[in-house]
Order: sequence, then C-alpha cells, then structure tokens
Amino acid sequence: MEKALQVFNYKGNDVRTTTIDGEPWFLAADVCRALEINNPGDAVGRLDEDEKGIALTDTPGGMQKMIHVNEPGLYALTLTSRKPKARDFRRWVTHEVLPQIRKTGSYMQPKSPTAALLQAVTILHEQEQRLAQVEASQKQIRDTVVYRPDKWREEMNRLFNRIVDKHGKGRFAALRRETYALLQERAHVDLDRRLSNLKGRLAMEGATATAISKANRLDCIEADPKLREIYASILKEYAIKEAV
Repeated sequence: MEKALQVFNYKGNDVRTTTIDGEPWFLAADVCRALEINNPGDAVGRLDEDEKGIALTDTPGGMQKMIHVNEPGLYALTLTSRKPKARDFRRWVTHEVLPQIRKTGSYMQPKSPTAALLQAVTILHEQEQRLAQVEASQKQIRDTVVYRPDKWREEMNRLFNRIVDKHGKGRFAALRRETYALLQERAHVDLDRRLSNLKGRLAMEGATATAISKANRLDCIEADPKLREIYASILKEYAIKEAV
C-alpha cells in the first residue's frame, strides 16, 4: 500500500519519496539529478529487479507512473557516481531523510539494534559485491583489448559493437561520429583530409573504384600507430563507463 508523497530538498534539488508497504522508495530521476548521473536510464537499468519499481508520482502534468528505487537501490545508485557529493548525498539520506520518515511513522524501524546492525552490514556487503563485479568487468576490458596488434581492427569492431548494444543499434552512426570527433580532438588530426589523401593514393596506385569507395576513416586510423593507440583508449573509456 502506498502512502502520501514526501518531498525532501538536497542542496536545491527536490527528492520525492513515497512509502510502499512500510518501506521508503525514492523517485529515481530525482536521485540521479542530485548525484549528477548523466545517464539515469542506464544507471537504473543496472539495478537488480528487487531494487526498483513503478509508483505513482504527482507531477506538473498530473499523477504519473514513474520509476522509483528502494533503500538498497538508492545506495547502489550512489556507487555509480564517482563525484565526492555521492558520499555527502548518502550521508544526508541516512542522517536526515530516513530518520524523518521514521519519525512520521511511515517507515518500519528494525525490531532491535542487532537487526539494525545486520541490515546495515547486509547492505554494505551487497554494495561491495556490486562494486567488485564492476571492477572485474573493467579489468576484463583492460586485459582483453589491444594486446594483439595484428587483430587490432577485429578487436576494435568487437568492442565498438558491445558499446552499441548498450545504447541500441540506432545509435551506431552517432557513436561512430562521437568517437571519431574525440580522436580528432585528442590527436589534433583531420580524419576527412586523411581519408581524402588515402583515396588519392589508392587511385594513383590503380585501385578499383569499388576499393576506393570502400576506404573509410577506420582505415586511416589503423594505418597510424599513434591513432590506433588513442582510438583504442577512447573505446575502452566508453566500455568502462558503460560496464559492457
């Protein structure tokens, strides 16, 4: 059973909460905004099913069904934010929000100090397990990418496709443009000019029209060891960010 909405303010950000079956639930969008999480959909999507749910929320457009997270889900979200304010936000929740909810009688307090300690230890253990999984995923990415120079293009395409799977196939072209733009910025190169020069060389060498038309920016990157290294680091950054 849902109870009345409560709104708490964290440094100018409203965080809406409700109580469902005696447990506090937090509007996911508000939590992500307070933590400055840039991709709330991805962050919430990585939560376990028992850490998130749908509840009615009063909005300027009327009552709407929106994604909420429970207390373990909220703590898990704080782990996705690398900013110092994540710790401050978690402390604010535990020292101000939850005590206030308990004071109003909307939140079921643990039956005993032992139960409260057990609950805290359980939540901490779950957080540590989730963090260990993320770190293991990041290590796997670092250890498996670009250790076979002769397989560079194959590795890059495989990693890029894993990143695209996270965003959806419709983002393929946009992600290519983003990664190429980052490469040009970091390496101070003009890929379009390099591609034009490559096609000119192919024409002079007598390549077929089909071969010339198939030449692309990735060919230019692959031909330059420095660009290969920089582009590989860019894709690894994307992969680590998305935990693919």
